[in-house]
Amino acid sequence: MASYMFGFMGAVLLVMPDHTVNTMVSSKLGGAAGYGIASGLCYILQGATNHDRLKSVTYKRLNIGLLGFSLMSLAAVPGEAGFLPTFVPALLLSLVATIVRLLGAFAAYSGWVQGLGGKASPRTLIQDFAQDTKETLLGLRVKHKGALFRNAFVHLAIGAFEISLHWSAVARLFMISTIIYSLKDAAERDRLQGTTFIQLNVMVGIWAFLVGIGQTVYPLGFAPKRGAIMFAFAVPFILSALVNTRLKSDKASPRIK
Repeated sequence: MASYMFGFMGAVLLVMPDHTVNTMVSSKLGGAAGYGIASGLCYILQGATNHDRLKSVTYKRLNIGLLGFSLMSLAAVPGEAGFLPTFVPALLLSLVATIVRLLGAFAAYSGWVQGLGGKASPRTLIQDFAQDTKETLLGLRVKHKGALFRNAFVHLAIGAFEISLHWSAVARLFMISTIIYSLKDAAERDRLQGTTFIQLNVMVGIWAFLVGIGQTVYPLGFAPKRGAIMFAFAVPFILSALVNTRLKSDKASPRIK
């Protein structure tokens, strides 16, 4: 159910009217793609549940990524609703978006607990959450930590709508970082031909491509250079998915000599 709910919210965000007149199109497309990734994660985790694989470190990490996205992006609800031009539709969208995120958080937490054998405590969750966050940040190798804090203070001065959208971006990046870390771990173990990792590569690649499109047409007009970085970011993930799909297919259907 969570997969369908996140997918529905992504579709709503993508097609709903935008009173900003496309000046925030990259945030809108990024948000819709973020919902798509959350929907895809729910689908993958449901499959892991059906096959009793939630105890795997990969699926624990993905559950934590989904949980972090669902909770942190609660602060993004006003920004998403702010795309609508009138109050009542915005209020209804806020209510639905909040319910979807809370249900998504519950599903992720339940899956994580199930992966621990049904025995967990808030302390265990915090420890796992902190450990995965630490590993993810180390993988990102943020160099200018001072600039990171400076930008956070700057964001506080540019209005509630933009602040909310920045929180949305932070929530998405946390979820995507757990996915990328899982892909890195899979590459080191030569497991990228697994169905889960092929799907994760496709999801990250599509997300980056959609964000690139949003940046290309932002604010108004057409500026390909703006989206070039995200387009380049998408390429290795899509190529990895295609190459590993081919290798997996070759292994499953060996050629007759």
